[in-house]
Amino acid sequence: MIKRELGHRVSPRSKKEIMMIALEIRKLLQLENTKKINLVGLVELFIHHDLMEIVEDSELEGRYALTYPDENLIKIRNSVYDDLCNGSNRARFTIAHEIGHLFMHKNQSAFARGGSKNHKIYEDGEWQADTFASYFLINKDLVDKSMTANDISRTFGVSYTAAETWLSKNR
Repeated sequence: MIKRELGHRVSPRSKKEIMMIALEIRKLLQLENTKKINLVGLVELFIHHDLMEIVEDSELEGRYALTYPDENLIKIRNSVYDDLCNGSNRARFTIAHEIGHLFMHKNQSAFARGGSKNHKIYEDGEWQADTFASYFLINKDLVDKSMTANDISRTFGVSYTAAETWLSKNR
């Protein structure tokens, strides 16, 4: 099993707290009853409000995206945006992950993957953003108890692995 390195240390948050934030953001964006979020439309809305910028891949070398929460700005690689437009579940998760940074990590440091740190998982910015993305994309209130990982993957537009992981942590 590959052990993932921790990201930047941030204020601690529980999984339940992050889930509630994700549901509140869905509600704020009037998406609380939407199963598969139109992330292309959401990106375009964020671009229109100067919250997101599509940049040349070379500007974010080694990163899919980068969020500056204190500047209210997410930078996304052009290739990630293209993948999103082509229906990539990985790109959907990347966008949701960055939205998590934007809303949860103000007054913290700039966010980028990498660097082994010595802190608890619930203080890790990357874990928090991944957890947010999971609950933002898969609204637990819209998951039927009989749904399989395949059902969740198709219904919410997430990878099979993300659906399996979500099921293992929420059933």
